[in-house]
Amino acid sequence: MGVVQLNQIKTKITEGVGKYVDVSDAKPGQEDALRLTRGLAAFAVMQLLDLDENTAAAAITDGYNDNGIDAIHVDVDSSRVYLVQTKWSNSGTGSPALGDVQKFLKGFADLINAEFDRFNEKVKAKQADLDKALADPNVRFVLVFAHSGQEALSEPAKDGIENVLKDVNDPIETASFTMLGQAELHAFLAHAVHGKAPDLTVTLHDWGSTQEPHAAYYGHLEASEVAEWFKKHNVRLFAKNLRQFLGRGSDVNDSLIDTLVNDPGRFWYFNNGITVLCEKVAKSPRGGTSKKTGHFEFRGVSVVNGAQTVGCIGQAAQDHPDKVADARVTARFISLEDCPPDFAGEVTRRRTRRTGWSAATSSLSTRSRIGSRPS
Repeated sequence: MGVVQLNQIKTKITEGVGKYVDVSDAKPGQEDALRLTRGLAAFAVMQLLDLDENTAAAAITDGYNDNGIDAIHVDVDSSRVYLVQTKWSNSGTGSPALGDVQKFLKGFADLINAEFDRFNEKVKAKQADLDKALADPNVRFVLVFAHSGQEALSEPAKDGIENVLKDVNDPIETASFTMLGQAELHAFLAHAVHGKAPDLTVTLHDWGSTQEPHAAYYGHLEASEVAEWFKKHNVRLFAKNLRQFLGRGSDVNDSLIDTLVNDPGRFWYFNNGITVLCEKVAKSPRGGTSKKTGHFEFRGVSVVNGAQTVGCIGQAAQDHPDKVADARVTARFISLEDCPPDFAGEVTRRRTRRTGWSAATSSLSTRSRIGSRPS
């Protein structure tokens, strides 16, 4: 990645959603810079949720007293609240500053504590929707930090994020964090992404299937194939997941990557595998009825369990493709064809139900504890 890709992202924003961004409060001569920064927030929301440009621009809350939150979108259908912080680097280098991440986390704490007096009028205008979300026992908060630089989050920034997530998700999950760097932002352009769930051509080894009460296919995957998914589709793979890929820095993910690099042959034994929902399934006649190898086309997929596994495989393959090629992972693909409307959500919640910050269903009973202040 470099200046060419950065300019492509910039052009996409300024010629697209940037036209709908309000910069009436900009200081003289700062309109273009403000339009780009705010446009990046709208662009992230637009791509992750498949919104039109007007709706995405309306999510912007950036401005004086925004309390570290540049955009908010309440997605009623999925019971999710997307909170976005953005930083634009004209050089396309570096990573988000620790202070910016801390400010974002503070704003998140104030928001889930319903401390709306600490926000500007743009946030207050969304208070009615946010109040409804805060009262929804199924609500999930998706924290998104979009940055035009190429470097990963610093270790102190990762620690701060993990500490907040562990607190707010104890004992059941309420929030997740997603980092969109230059590579992820450019991937939206390179693959003409507008939030649409991707399609996957998959080779399943030692596969099997069940048709009742709902169709599903399962077997083993080459880890190198999963790495290609991540390289091509990145965060779009996790569109329906309660958690996005958290990157390096956590004990779990560091352990996954270590096994992939140093003990790939036993990765299958140590890993729980992945669960993928798909809108449609087609099996190639190649291979006939043999269960040794099956070739499938899964359309409209979302990894609802195993985001960390997929992401770690993708990251490990960047530096050690030869090692990852020796690893396999268990996978199941569940077809949503002819399923009841609430089935996808039920699978997502139950497949991610664990203790600590990996749990699924929640209430906001913890919100009074996160970043609360004495009255």
